[in-house]
Amino acid sequence: MPVKITELKQRLLPPLYPCLVQLDKKFNQKASSPEILYLGDSVVERTSKTDEDIRSLGDMVVDALSPKLSCVTISHSAYHPLVYYNLVAAVESMTRFPMVVILPINMRCFSPQWDLQPYWQFDEEIQILKNYQGSAGKKIGRLRSRKQEEIPLREIKTFNGTIVNYPLSELDRIGQFVNLIDSRPHEDDKAFQRKREIFIFHYTYPLSSEHRKISALKETIRLLHRMGVSVFAYLTPINVQAGERFAGSGFKNQLEKNVQIIKDLVKTHMWPGMQFADWSSSFDSREFLSEDLATEHLNQSGRQKLSSWIVYGVFSLLGTGPLE
Repeated sequence: MPVKITELKQRLLPPLYPCLVQLDKKFNQKASSPEILYLGDSVVERTSKTDEDIRSLGDMVVDALSPKLSCVTISHSAYHPLVYYNLVAAVESMTRFPMVVILPINMRCFSPQWDLQPYWQFDEEIQILKNYQGSAGKKIGRLRSRKQEEIPLREIKTFNGTIVNYPLSELDRIGQFVNLIDSRPHEDDKAFQRKREIFIFHYTYPLSSEHRKISALKETIRLLHRMGVSVFAYLTPINVQAGERFAGSGFKNQLEKNVQIIKDLVKTHMWPGMQFADWSSSFDSREFLSEDLATEHLNQSGRQKLSSWIVYGVFSLLGTGPLE
């Protein structure tokens, strides 16, 4: 049987934005909706090849909350507060809301390394979410496949040429850090220096309370409050022990200053339906995928630990327990 033109067009068109499709299915249909919405970045998804328990952090949280509470996880590598805000705003257009939103705050997302990366702006996703809000929850846009190699050269040049100020480093442009990261030195001292600069680049930028993602985080908390949705927010664990090992005591000192910006924000906007946990320095290096890792991805032990803390926090927020 010949393929109809309309069917062929559907096959050739980009797919509907998967995260929004999932949200719409869970919270904008007649069926009952999940009590918990867990937003996240790659930390919620990554596992290690050496893990015996291959469940992601998101899967562990979903399993631990069940059967008392149902949970849906919406995550993607490099998602950040600007995306989270628009995901929540999209839910506001839906017929049902979750009882609780689990909101991780990854300190690295504020760094120029992540914040200014052209590939991690998610402008198309954000516009689709805004259009959905504008259509009162009736229009889900299509998301074209995005390839990193398709980023315009001018955007890459602008990114690499951006001037940055890191008190712990002599490097002053993003491109200098990028070139060092791309290098693979064999000499021990140069390999150590490379690791040092990566930790500095990822975490020791002097964070300002005026940062655009700080503003997005603030607006997300405010929006959830208006919606009557409780919030369990936490700072994603960072491999602080490795950071200090490579960058010295100044690493933790600057990180603590940055964390204090978040704590001040949360304190100002805290309400009875919100709880906050600072786990940024609470994990051992052995609980990450690698003891020298300058990202926040956790191995089996780390994921089990973090998932249990998250679940305890959610039940505590709701004033109940897993067996009650």
